[in-house]
Amino acid sequence: MNLSDTSLSILRGNKAQLSASVLPWTATNRDVTWTSSNEAVATVDASGVVTGLEVGQSVITATSVLDPTVYASCMVTVETVNTTLDGVLQDKDGNPMFFQWNLETDATWTGGAAVDTSLTSATYEIPRTMSCTSWTLRRTLGPCTRCPWKARLWRIPARMPRASPLWDQAYSEVFSTDETAMVGSIYYYYFLAPKNPMALDTSAFNLSSRLSTAGAEYLVAITSLGYEEFWDEEDEVMLDTEHFILLDNGGNLWHFWTYATDDGYSAWLSMFASDLALEFPGDDSGNNMYTSMVAGDDGALYLSAFTGETNEIYRLVLDEANEIYNATRLGDVGDSVWPAALYRAKANASNDGNAS
Repeated sequence: MNLSDTSLSILRGNKAQLSASVLPWTATNRDVTWTSSNEAVATVDASGVVTGLEVGQSVITATSVLDPTVYASCMVTVETVNTTLDGVLQDKDGNPMFFQWNLETDATWTGGAAVDTSLTSATYEIPRTMSCTSWTLRRTLGPCTRCPWKARLWRIPARMPRASPLWDQAYSEVFSTDETAMVGSIYYYYFLAPKNPMALDTSAFNLSSRLSTAGAEYLVAITSLGYEEFWDEEDEVMLDTEHFILLDNGGNLWHFWTYATDDGYSAWLSMFASDLALEFPGDDSGNNMYTSMVAGDDGALYLSAFTGETNEIYRLVLDEANEIYNATRLGDVGDSVWPAALYRAKANASNDGNAS
């Protein structure tokens, strides 16, 4: 007998599929029974679907019904995520509030102080006295070898009014000053490079043609990795940039190395696919996407995606070898609880059994 995996790591609350092949194929009964050595850690159903319950290890075994002496096993390790999410949401009674979700220890979020405004998107203004974080993701990417495109700033057509909502926004560590907070933001297929949110103008990167080549139509979320030096291979000069990541409705992640010019902003960009398979419907008005993304201290991206009925939370990790982001669903904020906008993902104190 062969199993599809002999070892497997999953996050608590997630599922994984195991399959068994009973040999020879001419066996009169190729059915198997599935068992778990520690059902407090992981369970397995009659179809081989494993569910992680608590941190630890469990041996999942498939045994031949025809001959119980024939079996194969898989060591399953259940982990948690060593991260706490901060954000703002609207509960099922329509009350907006701050919330926090410790993914390591808690099954769901905990509400905080009330918010006296409606919610579209949120961001976190980093105190100017704090040093910038050296993101793991930035170090992993290293010198960019997938950046064939250079983008220029475009003026937004007049049909986009200045009062248009920001579908998502990210505080700019690089372009903010002590006097003025600046945010990078998105709307439809426009990336609005860092601006004062209280004095928006109509200049932006128009990504409609780029998105269409990747099978997407519009942007849904944005985050910033902060300051990064970038080698401009065209002009042969080192640039001081801010590294933004934009997610589109096709699940592609666009890396923008944005820098100031005499005319405003320019950028180098690169695109990575992901295995996200979401629809991103937005609200009925079409004015709000209710989806947000933040970069965690662990180098992963954390996504809050609106489904139409709730916000689901995902963790995206870049697989460098295959140049793709792998997404893991961590849970949701509950039925009829939406929107839920993330503004920070911070690491907890280090512990064994945590995903990195």
